[in-house]
Amino acid sequence: MSPRLIMIAALLAATGCAQQRLAGRACPLRTLPVEIDALGDSSEGAPAATYRAAVEAAAQSALQPDRDRQNESTPAATPENLVLSGGGKWGAFGAGFLIAWPNRPSFVAVTGVSTGALQSTFAFLGNEPVAADRAYPAALDLALPPGAPQPGQGRRYIDDLPLAYTFASSDAIVTILGNELTAVRKGAAADLAPLRRRLDAMIDPETLRRVGTQGATGRALFVGVVDMDDGRAYAVDMTDLGRRALAEPADAERYRQCYIDVMLAASSEPLAAFPVFIASQPGKPFPTRMYMDAGLRNGVFLQEILRPDGTPETAAPRRPRFNTSVIVNGPLAIEDRTLDPNAKWASEWSLLSLVGRTKDMLVNQIYEFSVRRVREFGSDNGIVRLRTARGFEDQPYNSSTCKALLDAAAGNPFPPPFMQCLIAYGRAAGAAPNWEFVSPPATTP
Repeated sequence: MSPRLIMIAALLAATGCAQQRLAGRACPLRTLPVEIDALGDSSEGAPAATYRAAVEAAAQSALQPDRDRQNESTPAATPENLVLSGGGKWGAFGAGFLIAWPNRPSFVAVTGVSTGALQSTFAFLGNEPVAADRAYPAALDLALPPGAPQPGQGRRYIDDLPLAYTFASSDAIVTILGNELTAVRKGAAADLAPLRRRLDAMIDPETLRRVGTQGATGRALFVGVVDMDDGRAYAVDMTDLGRRALAEPADAERYRQCYIDVMLAASSEPLAAFPVFIASQPGKPFPTRMYMDAGLRNGVFLQEILRPDGTPETAAPRRPRFNTSVIVNGPLAIEDRTLDPNAKWASEWSLLSLVGRTKDMLVNQIYEFSVRRVREFGSDNGIVRLRTARGFEDQPYNSSTCKALLDAAAGNPFPPPFMQCLIAYGRAAGAAPNWEFVSPPATTP
């Protein structure tokens, strides 16, 4: 969201620009709290009991190259978890990295925040082949490019990940509602209805069934959201929605729309997009709950879907080991403005520019803290691999560079040329793969 929009929102807060809460879809969401209690450990709850079986089975199976694997339920010898951060347009980097990663493991657990939530389903299903009749509507800017793998002819879910970040115009993702004053009066700067239409095509009924089938083997897929009513972040069990769709075919379409609701809520940044309303769960006040992007509280998460002591839910007395890969969709850094003495910031400042700078610093701090928290937790249990988009600036693309394309796209929330450059940079980084951090030091797959 822009600094100007933040300021206008603050100035109009007292003018009564209120919006009516919408009726929410009845979605039986299974959630776990994602939070840090300074006075104690509040990592309540535990994953589905079947997660235990997956971890124990993983310890007995041999590591297989993912690109030769058709069944994603076959886990690696050491259980592997994947953590995907938020980052908006920077998700294009993660999309490129994940598809280029050789011998990519079949992950026992995948978690995603914001743009990472959008990536998570495709990373979770990985090399599972898409259905032969899967549609890619040109009207939604989803037509497959020439030479791309086709449904029924080797196309996998992971192949759809870069496609999700490829479009001719940001209009394929958002509808800008007007100037900033109009946006504040309406409650958001943009409408994500175009994104919902794309998700409706990409999360088709067969995709939800695949998620449910994998969930039944004990694999876990969780997406982060914030409940704006109680102020807490939650991990939503997406495999549970898939299992429900399999068990209750008559309600499968409702569960699919609930799945899309959660993905949309996870992508909805306050002021920038509308909140998503879902009917309250039993025992909660208010007829509906307001959900938005979990990046307000956490840039990534993992331990909350495990037991409070950090182990998967299991009666085994030993502490299972697992490895964790963290993909940060962004550079995870604050721009050093002293590097450009000719910039406007060097000679003058304004309240709006200060608000924008403050917002960037706060978001960076949230992400730095949550990434380090996951990194330290993962290091206690096994190998942690981490990669950010740092170093993107000099990546060449169409006679330009990623940095030049980013500078030229000021004001565009999803600039296609910059995002294509990020996909290229992600592919280059993932092909090695070139991890920025590995702890403890080890040879990584």
